[in-house]
Amino acid sequence: MPPRYGKLDLAAWAKSVPTINGYKTEPWLLKGARIVTINMEIDDAPADNLLPATMHPSIPEYAIFCVTNYPDSPVGPFSIAEVRLSGRTGVRPRGFVLRSFCDNENACRELA
Repeated sequence: MPPRYGKLDLAAWAKSVPTINGYKTEPWLLKGARIVTINMEIDDAPADNLLPATMHPSIPEYAIFCVTNYPDSPVGPFSIAEVRLSGRTGVRPRGFVLRSFCDNENACRELA
C-alpha cells in the first residue's frame, strides 16, 4: 500500500485562519489547570481531506478532543476546547488543530 497524504487545500483553508501577531509576551503561570483528553478512532477517507498535503495521516486515523480549564489566570478563569486530527510530519506525531473554542473574551484576545 503506498503512503497516504492529506488532501486539505491550504490556500482555501488559510483564508479562515487568524494570524499570530507575535510571541514576544510574558509567560502566564496557570495554577490549578485541569485537562481532559479523549482520543477517538475515526474513518480514514473523510479525515484525509482535513489534513494538509504535507502531513501523513496516522493509521488508524483518530481525532483528539482536549478540554482544559484554567481557574486562575491573569485574565480570569477560562476554558479552552480543541479538536485536533492525528497526523505525522516525517516520523514525528502531530495533532493538526481543526477548531478551538474559548469561553472568555479577554483570554481569546490575549491568546490571539
